[in-house]
Amino acid sequence: MDLDKWMLSRDLIDQDVADAVGISRSYFTRIRNGVVDVSLKTALKIVDFSKGRVDIRYLLRTPARPGYVRPDSVRKRPARRASLARETA
Repeated sequence: MDLDKWMLSRDLIDQDVADAVGISRSYFTRIRNGVVDVSLKTALKIVDFSKGRVDIRYLLRTPARPGYVRPDSVRKRPARRASLARETA
């Protein structure tokens, strides 16, 4: 089960889970929204709090997690040095 569905079924808010796990509400919200990578230790605490109902693969960045972005599909910045070299040549 994913984290959002589990929280909804238990009528929990971000603050409830954050307090139980020992992290800030804002950090938990960023984890839930997939903005930050969660440490294995924190992911295990969340799974323990849910009594195993939340799948750890949902918390960790894996292809099974909704919103997963493969590292090779992340936008890359153009090399600044290469563009500067062309301008000065």
